[in-house]
Amino acid sequence: MRAILGSYDSELTPAEYSPQLTRRMREAEDMVQKVHSHSAEMEAQLSQALEELGGQKQRADMLEMELKMLKSQSSSPEQSFLFSREEVDTLRLKVEELEGERSRLEEEKRMLEAQLERLTLQGDYDQSKTKVLHMSLNPASVARQRLREDHNQLQAECERLRGLLRTMERGGTVPADLEAAAASLPSSKEVAGRPRPCP
Repeated sequence: MRAILGSYDSELTPAEYSPQLTRRMREAEDMVQKVHSHSAEMEAQLSQALEELGGQKQRADMLEMELKMLKSQSSSPEQSFLFSREEVDTLRLKVEELEGERSRLEEEKRMLEAQLERLTLQGDYDQSKTKVLHMSLNPASVARQRLREDHNQLQAECERLRGLLRTMERGGTVPADLEAAAASLPSSKEVAGRPRPCP
């Protein structure tokens, strides 16, 4: 690598020497950094593989010792048969337990998938994968705000009218502005004589 850099250095003129050299040095440092990180990653993978291999070897040694122990214990055919039957029964129970656990987990998985599908259909989303943009002037938000304001105004008007009704029921006087508004309303005969609008 140094020989290659040296041959390039001999070809450069003094004016372009410094920027070229700096750029090449930076590239070489980046390359060295990448090689180091790749080497560290490979070492980590190698150590993990060695750990797994050690675990497998330990398990194989244990199984081999167990096999030797079983062979030494099977002195008579009858004992061997009894031990094998016990072992088979134990393994059968273990298999049944694992089958039950697997069935339970499959059912739970199916329910979770159905729940996820239902949530997706309802508009739920994974915030880590989906970005939702909110409009600054969202028509639905504006309409909801207008409905809230109208509702509040109507409630205030209802409260005012209830208060006025209570006052009138107690024998209080009707305010002047309400009498003026009532005078401008058509009489009940005029209202009854008007044609009804078609539904």
